[in-house]
Amino acid sequence: MKDPMKKIENLFLLGTFFLSFLFILLLTFAKYPDWWSYVIFENTPLTWYESVLLFTCGVFSFLISMLFYLNNEKKPFVLWGLLSVFFIGLSLDERFALHERIRTLLLAPKDIKNPLFFWTEAGDFVLITLLLIALFFLPVYIKLFKVRKASFALFLTGFFIAALAVIADSIPVKDYSIEFQRLQQYIEEILETTAMIFFLNSLFKMLTYEIRQYAIIRKTLS
Repeated sequence: MKDPMKKIENLFLLGTFFLSFLFILLLTFAKYPDWWSYVIFENTPLTWYESVLLFTCGVFSFLISMLFYLNNEKKPFVLWGLLSVFFIGLSLDERFALHERIRTLLLAPKDIKNPLFFWTEAGDFVLITLLLIALFFLPVYIKLFKVRKASFALFLTGFFIAALAVIADSIPVKDYSIEFQRLQQYIEEILETTAMIFFLNSLFKMLTYEIRQYAIIRKTLS
């Protein structure tokens, strides 16, 4: 007999990918010929949707953290809790354009640059710095996700796509045509959304896995 939870996981995966890309398609054609306007700008329907995806990732991480709290496992409880804070922080950044405000209001006017990221413009290094911090913590979180291969594969794929999006965002394109800039920003947003969906499904699979593990432990103790 097939595990009904796996059917739920598969439906969740197919549903989130299908509905997400259908939503992007609708946004692309909703204001045609200005096909980019609902996708590339701040405070658009897509940035709202991305903030919802990230917030949901944060909720899933928090629920996993709570399961470890119930089992009195302190280290994974803290690590999953930190991941929850990270995703909720990204959700707030996506919704309120926090790093863009830091760049345009604080860093760029003072011509502050990071020589390590020599190709970036003034102030345009916040996200790529965050990526380096995430890379530093990546080995720790790999150990957490490795307990379930499907979740691990989704997580690494999401991280790779997110890294591509961040690097693409850091490349200056102001000297290119406006059409190229729109296309570059459009592709970047699609990459971001895709990475978020991979993270969402990875965390959902981890949540269902940890629920099973918790149930087994409770049954054994009883």
